[in-house]
Amino acid sequence: MTPSTACIKAIRICVLGAARFGVSPDELARRLEFDQSLLTDPHVRVPHALFLRAWEEVPALCGDPSFGLGAAELLRDAPFDVVDYVCAQGPTLRQAIERMLRYQRLHHDDAELTLALTGGEARLQLRLRGTACAPRHFSEYVVTRWFLRARALVGPTFAARRVGFQHGPPADIEPHRRIFGAPLAFREVASGFDFRAELLDAPVRGADPSLAALLERHADELLARLPARDDLVQRVKTHVVRALPGELPSLEATAKALATSTRTLQRALQAEGTTFQALVDEVRRDLSLGYLREGQRTVSEIAFLLGFTEVATFTRAFRRWTGSAPSAWRRREGG
Repeated sequence: MTPSTACIKAIRICVLGAARFGVSPDELARRLEFDQSLLTDPHVRVPHALFLRAWEEVPALCGDPSFGLGAAELLRDAPFDVVDYVCAQGPTLRQAIERMLRYQRLHHDDAELTLALTGGEARLQLRLRGTACAPRHFSEYVVTRWFLRARALVGPTFAARRVGFQHGPPADIEPHRRIFGAPLAFREVASGFDFRAELLDAPVRGADPSLAALLERHADELLARLPARDDLVQRVKTHVVRALPGELPSLEATAKALATSTRTLQRALQAEGTTFQALVDEVRRDLSLGYLREGQRTVSEIAFLLGFTEVATFTRAFRRWTGSAPSAWRRREGG
């Protein structure tokens, strides 16, 4: 399996959102250290680390506490990519959501979108595998985008009954109230919203079944072009996440848990262009950002949860990952 990637469109959304504040694509490319020409190819994939940096740093650069909400409103009714187009062909909201779930990997390898039905309630949720809490502005963008697209597809009768986010509450939630018009909750296990299950059978306005078949074939071809994933890297990261909090698993213990030898695991990871220590660092980094965004734990508690014996060691590692101390990063992100 290749390392986790996201579609370049996730970066393009940040570029479009930043343009409202006079921040040019050139400046973002310099700050995030990527080739600006990549923005012109809709099928380019970028590393998960760049995706995280973009959704953490660009909103802070723009100084907009509602960056994700605003980016979603910017794309309110217009289809953004092939997934949007295929979902818009219905014939019902249920089929639209099922297609979105089917093609979610076109957006991000580790996006975990789910639709759950309980009684008369439906719940659409997002999590990022291997990350304790997705970047706040990305979560707010996705949930707002889903909500506005559902309303555009089936009409103003679509309404949320409850909206929840993984991250802590921002200082001002009036923009959220204005958009959703529903009860809000924060520090949830996933980000998403609840709505009446009967709305799943609402017809999609202007749906064209014949066009749907054509678009689905194209989307299936794009999925087939993505690198095959044998899940080795994800299985290693999942084992590390489960072994924490408090105890950092060794390479030997991880190999045993995966029913292989230490040398075989080392060689397999090397073939994937990574190492066990690199994956441990990636897990610790993603979890640390998630814990800081949640805003419920002290830096000392987070250091313990991530298997660091000293807060100073954690702080040095965090500076290496992000360029900031944990407390400074939390203040900047509003956690």
